[in-house]
Amino acid sequence: MAILVRLTSPSPLVVEAGPGKTFIFRESLGSVSIPVGTRMRLVSDFSPSVFMEGAITAVVSQSITFTVDSSSGQGLYQGWSTEISVGGSGGGATGPTGPTGPTGAAGAAGAAGAAGAAGAAGATGPTGATGPTGPAGGGSGSMSLAPAWFLSNCC
Repeated sequence: MAILVRLTSPSPLVVEAGPGKTFIFRESLGSVSIPVGTRMRLVSDFSPSVFMEGAITAVVSQSITFTVDSSSGQGLYQGWSTEISVGGSGGGATGPTGPTGPTGAAGAAGAAGAAGAAGAAGATGPTGATGPTGPAGGGSGSMSLAPAWFLSNCC
């Protein structure tokens, strides 16, 4: 169970952003621990629209130091109050994983891919059949052209 801690201070504070703002309060925290990092909002007791808010950077005895990252109003105000929620249930252990949900619908088909490279040349085909024998030549035998050629091109 969370504890709401109310703290008050008659001390004057200037409304301004930045680190190192210290709030000195009257009350004792007793056994209540305020963790660093807890957010707090100081509100002016005399002008409720004036506030300073930020993360606590240190808690020592009866003072809280915090970094002001949000504020309203300007100037010096005396008398401030804050309520800080601390402790309480950090929650129980993590519960079991729930059941797997249904499978979603199929997506649309993608675009066709690019054409592939040309394949390698095929193997050489078989030798064709031998053609018919040509007609027989005329004349009575073989004739040599070598002597005629030699005589006409020589000397």
